[in-house]
Amino acid sequence: MQFIPLFLGPVSSASAKGPGPFFSVLFILIGAWVLIRTWHDYLKRRRNAPVPILNLLWVSGLATFFIVAGIWGVFR
Repeated sequence: MQFIPLFLGPVSSASAKGPGPFFSVLFILIGAWVLIRTWHDYLKRRRNAPVPILNLLWVSGLATFFIVAGIWGVFR
């Protein structure tokens, strides 16, 4: 997963160990917040404003990617 520092710009890839534990925890927190918030809003408003399930799955997949990338960075 050498492409993770790509999200953080050229300065983050200057270190030999990658983004470090701070950015790994940040990835986990941001991913979890987006995942929880997306599903909470969907379940709360699904009758009033129908949202296509494919949109929800794309956002969930992206948030899960950030969580997995953060966990990978913590244990690496």
